[in-house]
Amino acid sequence: MAVIMVDYENVGAAHGMHGVEYLTKRDTLYIFYSQCCAKIRADDLYAIRESGCQFYAYKLLNVGKNALDFYIATQVGACFEKDRGVNIAIISNDKGFSAVADFCKVKEEFREGCVVTASNIATGLMNLNDPNDKKRRAALAYKAKMLDLGEEYVKFSQQNEFRMKLRAAFAGTCYEGLTEQIMELVQEDTPESLRALYMDALRRFGRTEGRAIYHILKQIV
Repeated sequence: MAVIMVDYENVGAAHGMHGVEYLTKRDTLYIFYSQCCAKIRADDLYAIRESGCQFYAYKLLNVGKNALDFYIATQVGACFEKDRGVNIAIISNDKGFSAVADFCKVKEEFREGCVVTASNIATGLMNLNDPNDKKRRAALAYKAKMLDLGEEYVKFSQQNEFRMKLRAAFAGTCYEGLTEQIMELVQEDTPESLRALYMDALRRFGRTEGRAIYHILKQIV
């Protein structure tokens, strides 16, 4: 479970909502905003709705220097009062929030939890330490990984070439419309693992269709 607090005035126009689609119904999202940043992208709002997370939006009542920062700091304290082991990510480029994270390390009764700062939601989620969120952190870390463009282009080209062979092999059969599903099946198993490919074909397509598909596949993998 993660609590995300977005300093929307600070990061709303700077991709601060990147990663919002990774929130779940176990998470809580707070957006703190002012009159100068009162718009949200339709796709971000859609992602919030689809996630099922608890969602709260607080608009600044009175303009003042660092006013929204105080709103966020107050809410951090309220979350710790409710749950000493809470995981909180403050989404802001304001370096001042590092003091909030530091104080939560200093205050003994808050040390069970975790407060991190990040420039966007995806990075914030990756930096938290809830053991129940390992799978989500791994998925986010993989997506953020820098890959060798040349190597990836070779893989891309090989996949496209194989997809063409696949379509040719199944053209005119009753399985012609399953090309993409069959492609997914092959990508899950190495070409050397014909036994695994056979068993997965049975699991995915059933005994009769799976065997027929496998017998065509093994001629081209």
